[in-house]
Amino acid sequence: MEISNRFTEDVWPAQSVVKFPQYTTDELRSLLKEWIETSLSGQRVAPETVPLCAAYGTERNGDAQYTLRLLREGAAIASDERADRVRGRHVQTAKEEIEREEVDEHLDHLDGQSQLVLFTLIELSSAGDLPAKTASVYNEYVSILEKAPEIEANPRSKRRIQKRLNELVDTGLVAYTTHNEGRANGAYRKYELACNQAIVRSALADRGRTGSHSVSSLF
Repeated sequence: MEISNRFTEDVWPAQSVVKFPQYTTDELRSLLKEWIETSLSGQRVAPETVPLCAAYGTERNGDAQYTLRLLREGAAIASDERADRVRGRHVQTAKEEIEREEVDEHLDHLDGQSQLVLFTLIELSSAGDLPAKTASVYNEYVSILEKAPEIEANPRSKRRIQKRLNELVDTGLVAYTTHNEGRANGAYRKYELACNQAIVRSALADRGRTGSHSVSSLF
């Protein structure tokens, strides 16, 4: 199947909303090379750039739109720096900026309690205690509230915190793995951050939300 038959220039504009099929790593590389040849106005590309973009795209389930966005925004960063070529570090910077934008968008829709649960996961991650079962997350959550009287929030029940965790999974900020220990302990989930911890921490710290449930004072 020809790449050009699956993705053409007329669907490229940044404002377009287009659904793409999943691409393999090799297909993403071919797509990137084709776009470089047709659309990257005279900018040179370092050898590591295409494989890096393709690898990150593969991590996003072969998302072609995301992969091309990485290269496009990496090229813009290189141009702003007047760099001699688009390098891997430009792609990495673009990736971090995109992820921060995505995290901010998700945080805009979270209430104070969900932000507290997310902060709890950050603290557990910093201590090397993720992935963690709901009970561990809940114990840390209660401990944080006890140590931060400025946060005027009554602790929710463990069941409510589990519900919040699953809602955070739906946003893409949190992931889980399922474990099954048979009749003795049954099946359970372990939760962990699905995004870069430093980016999520920074985004939460910058929230600056007003109100009694704000977590900004915890940073």
